Amino acid sequence: MSLQIAQRYFTEEQLKGIIDSAQGQYRVLFALLAGTGMRIGEAAGLHVDDVELEERVIRVRRGIFNGEEITPKTEAGFRDVDIDQTLTEMLRAFIGDRKSGLLFRSQAGTPLAHGNIRKRVLYPLLDKLCIKRAGLHAFRHSRVTMLRKAGTPADLQTKWIGHSSLKTGDRYNHANEELEYRQRIASSVGIDRVLRTNGPNADTQSATLSVP
Repeated sequence: MSLQIAQRYFTEEQLKGIIDSAQGQYRVLFALLAGTGMRIGEAAGLHVDDVELEERVIRVRRGIFNGEEITPKTEAGFRDVDIDQTLTEMLRAFIGDRKSGLLFRSQAGTPLAHGNIRKRVLYPLLDKLCIKRAGLHAFRHSRVTMLRKAGTPADLQTKWIGHSSLKTGDRYNHANEELEYRQRIASSVGIDRVLRTNGPNADTQSATLSVP
């Protein structure tokens, strides 16, 4: 019997620490992974003209595998990912006056190597922040978790993440692992809500429960 190893993810607090501590293009890259849930190969394959700053949309059309550009394996992989204003402004400052070429690139102008990012950039950052090591795919799990916690409509979840169905994203959702989230949901549907609002004798200001 094989053991299933749980996929790591980053909490929102950990994501902030990682992004704030990263330098140069890696700060933008990690913010993009956290804010879109894109696969690292998709992010590495982005061209400058895939980023529509005015529309606040990133168009995913290709990825990088073993240093070479490839097309997405499924139809769902071809997608437009909407981004927020903060990420838009980070990208605007990072792109500057560039009009073409790879969005992220090595000093030699080649696509970023996933393994190098993980070993030389991400792992040292996690060690510095005392965060358990995890791979770049953890950003994708974090994004799905954030979308689920926010109650994002199912069709937008699958569109932005590039999954063929919502069920696929179930394996990426870690919301139930977070105590604060569980407590917030429990409070929103707690017995106090029933006692305050239901029944002909309910007191809208306060409610007490008598135990014989």
